[in-house]
Amino acid sequence: MPRPSRVRREPDVLEVGPHRRRQARRRLPAAGERHPRDGRDPLLTRDTAEKLFAAYRGTASAVDPRISPVLADFGRGFVPTMITTGTRDLLQSDAVRFTRVLRDATVPVRLRVWEGMWHAFESVPGLPEGNECMAEVFGFLDGHL
Repeated sequence: MPRPSRVRREPDVLEVGPHRRRQARRRLPAAGERHPRDGRDPLLTRDTAEKLFAAYRGTASAVDPRISPVLADFGRGFVPTMITTGTRDLLQSDAVRFTRVLRDATVPVRLRVWEGMWHAFESVPGLPEGNECMAEVFGFLDGHL
């Protein structure tokens, strides 16, 4: 019998557990395909993300685990991690995939998905959701230090 869902009752929180792994492994858009969140994220477009990624990786392979953490091997002792994203974040799928990688490696991890928020919304001065998010991050760290 399947275990009960670990989704919290708050509408803007998603806790990804083992029962969600199949859903989190959906095929991501290939090069040239439209990304489902492209145009919904006011900070980051797919074109900009691809240019930034190319500049970041330089001549390294895109499948090098030092470049793409979803391909890395997180061994025993990796630090507890909190990942934040929003429903409009172009990189939300990556956040979910990375959470799954850490969970599979038994790393204590929490994924927080904010309704209506975009990539790096936490950096917007005075944004209430950003302030609340950072308070949660600091609380998470306090609980693990």
